[in-house]
Amino acid sequence: MPSSAADAQTLHTRFEELLALPSPDPDAAERLLDEARTQLGERDPFTVQVASYRATALAAGGQVDRALELFDELIRQTSAASDESSAAQRSFLLQQKAAVLESAERADEAISALQETVASWAAAGARFSEQLAEAQLHLSRVQLRAGRTGDAAEGLTRLLGEADQVLGPDHALTFEALRLRVVVLFAAGRFDAGAKALRRLLVRVHHYYGADSAQAAALRRSFGQELAYAYDPAASRSALESLVADTEQRRGEQDPQTLQLRRQLAGLLERLGLVAEAEEQLHRGWEDLDELQRTALTHAHLMIRDQHDAARTEYRKLLEMVVADPTEEHRELLTEAALARGLPEQVEAEQDPRGRVSRAHRDAHDRLIEALDAYREAEILGDEEEIALGLFAADELRYAGALEASVQELEALRERAETTLGAEHPRTEEVAQTLDAARAGIRL
Repeated sequence: MPSSAADAQTLHTRFEELLALPSPDPDAAERLLDEARTQLGERDPFTVQVASYRATALAAGGQVDRALELFDELIRQTSAASDESSAAQRSFLLQQKAAVLESAERADEAISALQETVASWAAAGARFSEQLAEAQLHLSRVQLRAGRTGDAAEGLTRLLGEADQVLGPDHALTFEALRLRVVVLFAAGRFDAGAKALRRLLVRVHHYYGADSAQAAALRRSFGQELAYAYDPAASRSALESLVADTEQRRGEQDPQTLQLRRQLAGLLERLGLVAEAEEQLHRGWEDLDELQRTALTHAHLMIRDQHDAARTEYRKLLEMVVADPTEEHRELLTEAALARGLPEQVEAEQDPRGRVSRAHRDAHDRLIEALDAYREAEILGDEEEIALGLFAADELRYAGALEASVQELEALRERAETTLGAEHPRTEEVAQTLDAARAGIRL
């Protein structure tokens, strides 16, 4: 018998509490799953979601094989039907299974599960959609991390053909496919093709949004950061150099975005052992910089030279200066320095580049929270600006792979945004969308 709306809401509330726990609880998930099966039925989407969470929780506790068995059982239950609703459930489960496999370093099996995800949509006769595009993007990212760049590039080329026609050339997923294809081309060592693809991507962003738009700035910042902390710095060098040259040509040598990308390029050159070239990048235009910019560059210099105690002093000085004058440009300088501070925390034995990147983002999160606390104490930011910086900090946790911790912070941030800004405020909506994406990341 169907449950009352109140009973269903109680189940949903308990699941939200499960998601907010600092670590997964498979036992609590099993109890909730039993109630969901009784009240809502085995095939109800919420029941399936709880069952998936339980399997993921078991995997996090080391019971990977048992988790995979549960996923296979759930996937079989959805395989009897071929409608789009069943395809969506099957895709959801296969992507969760793939995440468990990839975490267990079983990349080939993870890729097979994601290929099955894409095929399940085709089997359901589904038209090309955002869900199908997201599934293909997920597959391409895993293929890239597994070193299967040829397969990733082929899938992205097919995706772009459909996305341009169906979703539109200015759709966010179309842009993400274009951006990811650039990364794949450089990772494959196809530097000329990568540089051309990068220029085409920038031209498209400039055409639809403008060279001075927030979207163009976000693309340069995120793409530059991704390249600067890429798994293969040698393959990323020419991409980042192309991005620097394009930005300098369009915006000028002293533009904040140009300077930011030069600092990222310097960090990447340093990772390649090219210290003299790294310092040359940092020295360009020094005489035209203000004190705060010079402090940020001094911090970068000291980090490159492994003078971490002195760098920490400069970082503290930079934090105090940004608190005193928290413009958007200055906050970005602090964010960039915070991200860089994660790198010297590497242990000598750590060879896994994904682990190094994860640590860098975790440390950046801590530094950003530190900055946010300083802002609050000085009472210099409005509610919206505090929410924006908190959102950035939570994103760093997502980049680090700490999805559950990110969800917990985002839930608190959404509550604060709704209270201070109102539920309809654009910044509140942005927090809600980021929270949905983070939860999807847990499911994926």
